[in-house]
Amino acid sequence: MKKFFLAFTLMILILVHIGIGVGVGFIIGYWRGLPPLDPLEYKETSSWKLPSKVYSDVCEVKRGDTIEFLLDKLKRLEYVRVKRGTPRIGQFILKANERGFGDMMIYLREFEYPHWVHKPQLVRLRIEDGVITDIKDEKGRRIESFFIEPELIAELYSPEGTDRELIHLTEVPDDLVKAFLAIEDNKFYEHWGISIKRILGALYYNLRTWSLRQGASTITQQLARNLFLTPKRSWRRKIKEALMAIKIEMRFSKDEILERYLNFIDLGRYGSREVYGVQQAAKYYFRKPVWE
Repeated sequence: MKKFFLAFTLMILILVHIGIGVGVGFIIGYWRGLPPLDPLEYKETSSWKLPSKVYSDVCEVKRGDTIEFLLDKLKRLEYVRVKRGTPRIGQFILKANERGFGDMMIYLREFEYPHWVHKPQLVRLRIEDGVITDIKDEKGRRIESFFIEPELIAELYSPEGTDRELIHLTEVPDDLVKAFLAIEDNKFYEHWGISIKRILGALYYNLRTWSLRQGASTITQQLARNLFLTPKRSWRRKIKEALMAIKIEMRFSKDEILERYLNFIDLGRYGSREVYGVQQAAKYYFRKPVWE
């Protein structure tokens, strides 16, 4: 009986060691097959490619131009009409009667042009019979004309139809960063790419329901999946995702990972475009940069 027990114990130990060896072999094989991290670098790759944008020339507005022409231009450039006070940059006030007599104030945006930077400018207009008859600057000095920024005519996208604008983590409001961390990964700054606690919880649920519906992906794992893997749920993809997350954490700092996550996250579609990153999403959905 004693010999049988020793033999049985020895067999179990051998099987355990074989299992560990096979497991380690699989992991080493997966690790060697992981793709390089070049797509995480900020350079002109398919991952970070930006659309080419075509703009019109600057628009010069002069005395004698119609208010109808000016309002149409401001509408296309998404200037906001306010009712009272002094307008802010990108806003205007129009006080005119039905016959087209009145006054207007516009706070023009800053824009860059070859060999010229146009600073924000407040202009005051006098309108008579629907025509601009007088233009003054912020100090009340009469001027002949003023310039409005170029208008976006077209955007040329990659075959994927994606749009994004890269920003630094310091440009993202703290409240927005905290919201992403609270929802997606509240232990982001404490783990090393994967969360054992979340993995065990998801494993328990998936084994109990015999499914792969419960995820345990950290922010780093989500970044790895979006850039390097497919969304198809499988145990093989889960293993690769975890290993890619560890590889990313070994190469980049936490802030660098979070910055790339916020620049790459898929935030829906706008027309035919896939919108990636918090900056582009803020511009499309709220008509303002993310820091506002």
